[in-house]
Amino acid sequence: ADPAQVPTIAASSGDTSSRSLELGYSYRKLDSNAEPTDGFAGAVRLEDAGNGLGGDTDLLRQTVTGEWYVPLHEDDQGRTSVLHPRVAIGRVEPTGGTDELPFFENFFVGGATGPFALRGFDFQGVGPHESGDATGGELAMVVSLEALLPLYSQYNPFRDEDETLMKAVFFLDAGNLSVNGNFGDLADKIRYGSGAGLRLRMPALGGITLALDYAFVVEDQPEDETRALSFELSRRF
Repeated sequence: ADPAQVPTIAASSGDTSSRSLELGYSYRKLDSNAEPTDGFAGAVRLEDAGNGLGGDTDLLRQTVTGEWYVPLHEDDQGRTSVLHPRVAIGRVEPTGGTDELPFFENFFVGGATGPFALRGFDFQGVGPHESGDATGGELAMVVSLEALLPLYSQYNPFRDEDETLMKAVFFLDAGNLSVNGNFGDLADKIRYGSGAGLRLRMPALGGITLALDYAFVVEDQPEDETRALSFELSRRF
């Protein structure tokens, strides 16, 4: 894109350096890492960049994530339906000698993967764009609720047990972005996406899961970019 049409991005052009100190704590108590049906996983991450450490940007970044797995029902084949809520919130603010952060230090919301995924929206599709390029914001939050329902199982002779190969998922995602880091902005013009999908485990590929989701945008804003169909490959079923 023409730099004259994307001033926020053009302002961050050139070489930059960053030195940071990161602290984090994570907690995980799940009944299975590959196919959890019960438990909680969460993390807190703090990053202090610049502020005497060197580099071109002084900032403080905080990220908190959490997800729960709640068993709902076990069918006659021993397969468990699961309720899966998750939440992610992140804030970054300029400190020290930095008055305004380069856009690439911002948080971005949208897409099907990552803690700030918001299905129904394109990757980094939520919030302001300049000539089609997302510029993000200093504060982001996403809340999601989905139900996972087992559909099809097959006997696995190597494990000597039935293995679930297909699940249905129904979901509602909500999220928002604040350009200037104002918490009050998160309650204004919240974006929503809702839909359904499939999870397909592929034993021939080492148990990799193909996730297919189709989302309807319940609420969006003119600056957003949307995407109905999304897919990803992962180890989580």
